[in-house]
Amino acid sequence: MRQRFRTPKKIYKRGKWWCFRITDSFGKRRVIKSSTKEDALAKLRIMPQQMMSDMCETVSYRITLEQGIVYWLEHKKDSVVSRSLERYRTMGNHLIGFMKERYPRFKYIDETQKEDAFALAYRNFRFEKGRATKTVSDEENAFSDLYKFLAKKKKIYLRNPFSELEPISIEPVQQRRVLPNEELKKFFKGALRISQKIYWYGVFMVFMVTSMRREELRLMEKVRVNLETGFFEIPKTKTRRRKVISKTVPIHPQLKVVLQEAITRSTNKYLFPNQDGEPMPKNKMRDTMRRICKMVGIPMATLNDLRHTWSTKTRLAGMSNEARREIGGWSSDEVMNTTYTHYPDAKISEEYFGVNFMDFLDDSEAKRHDNGTKDE
Repeated sequence: MRQRFRTPKKIYKRGKWWCFRITDSFGKRRVIKSSTKEDALAKLRIMPQQMMSDMCETVSYRITLEQGIVYWLEHKKDSVVSRSLERYRTMGNHLIGFMKERYPRFKYIDETQKEDAFALAYRNFRFEKGRATKTVSDEENAFSDLYKFLAKKKKIYLRNPFSELEPISIEPVQQRRVLPNEELKKFFKGALRISQKIYWYGVFMVFMVTSMRREELRLMEKVRVNLETGFFEIPKTKTRRRKVISKTVPIHPQLKVVLQEAITRSTNKYLFPNQDGEPMPKNKMRDTMRRICKMVGIPMATLNDLRHTWSTKTRLAGMSNEARREIGGWSSDEVMNTTYTHYPDAKISEEYFGVNFMDFLDDSEAKRHDNGTKDE
């Protein structure tokens, strides 16, 4: 193993590559390749400041937080689905944004390892942003995995600031529920009250009547709403038909007036655009729904609760499972009927009380039980 530290001084051409050499953390010589001379020179300029780390006993190649996250995600993509990978990438961006805001002097991962309060400061930062305990806990677990992975690959030394935190006490997840008619009436009155700039009444009414998912409605374009034929075209929806990338859903007659106003009010291609003309931010619908619930004095509800409400209303109305599944986009009847459908207590009582358990008795004896009388 080489004991002498070598700083790269020049680049050279080898075949189609522009190269220079460095000494890695194990004292071995490594060749850094670039496809262009300009790229090689740019790497050469920043290399000396990345070569020494006071966190290791040997000379090491320091990595920035951004580099560590990219390296981590590259190895993650073979073991997780694309949706989870995108979630990890978003978490990484949150950590980078936090470091730039709260620790602007930091650049390299080993600097975050030296800062005792780094992980705790991140937790407090996310709580200040209003993130749920479950969300923050998931992020901390992901970052703990990030540091473990980089240490295992010998990119950083062993300290893991996120594994040193006391686990968060997770708040119980709100149970999904069906909104009764009294709450729906109050909710939509509140939505209409705040519909001056953004047509929130229309947004939530479409959720209520169509059972669309958030992303389907958020990215819905006006050209996909055909009031003449009476159909929506919903692109890239989740359906049991894996090869189909879109589905066509009938427009309920009660929804046509709402859609006509939404089309008239929209000034660009989206059915419900944000004030800047872009698609609605992902969390804006959720946050607005919470605000309306608080404003009108009903228990907190979510967008998914409207989907549960739709499933329950359509089943009580006698719609077939096939029609409900095609419109709602569920993968199976089991998911639709066991997870998303909730029989109201009054309906359960009505059906239960309608069963005659004592049809084996004489009429006079059965009548005594029906009246609830006792033996003298």
